[in-house]
This record gives sequence, structure tokens and C-alpha cells, in this order.
Amino acid sequence: MTPSEVHRLHAPVKAWFQQQGWTPQAFQEEVWEAFARGQDGLLQAPTGSGKTYAAMGHVLSAAAVSKRSSRGVKLVWVAPLRA
Repeated sequence: MTPSEVHRLHAPVKAWFQQQGWTPQAFQEEVWEAFARGQDGLLQAPTGSGKTYAAMGHVLSAAAVSKRSSRGVKLVWVAPLRA
């Protein structure tokens, strides 16, 4: 994915963050860029740090702009249950 494609992909997410008065955390932007490069990974961060926005931001952006893939966009979400 070219830098301009990455920018186009992330622009709606960053705009939404700005509308909320938020700034993406560095790790969130790193996750978005890794996803854009097609990399798999494991995201581990403390509760309340923004993991959901890191993972879902890119997935939703990719789904919105990627009309050419017949396979769609996939995300595997594993969360431990503490009881």
C-alpha cells in the first residue's frame, strides 16, 4: 500500500478523532500503519488505553474504502474473561 493510500485510509479515522477532540495515541497509529501494510499482529495494552479504537479504526476504514476485495475485511478479536 502506498503512502497516499495509507493516508486516504486513515483520514476518516483521524477526522473522527479530531471531531471528538481526541488525538490518536502513538501505538494506535502504529497499529493502523501495520494493518495497512498487511501485517498481522498482537495488540496488548492496559485497560482504557484505546485498544478498541486501534483495532476497529483500521478495520472500519478498510471496509469503507476497499470495494475491490471479494474476501472482505477480517478481524479476530480474542479477549480473556476475568470472572
